Amino acid sequence: MAGDPSQLPRFGLGAIDQISFAVVDIDEAVPRFTAMFGPFVVIDVPDLDVTVRGRPSLTTLRLGFCQTGPIEVELVEVVDGA
Repeated sequence: MAGDPSQLPRFGLGAIDQISFAVVDIDEAVPRFTAMFGPFVVIDVPDLDVTVRGRPSLTTLRLGFCQTGPIEVELVEVVDGA
């Protein structure tokens, strides 16, 4: 049984203001997530510098963003790279 949430450690974190979902195909995912959260704006992010297992790498992402109340919802599709 879970304890009283007011008694759980906060780990120095503030309120949740963003949730992110990894998706296989953002074009397929956007209609489903729009039905739950509202309309998304999709952007392409080519050649993003990232570090994977301690090594530099490049990745290309497609990102979708939506604001629902105080929460930003983000969809992430890895198009290429790590």
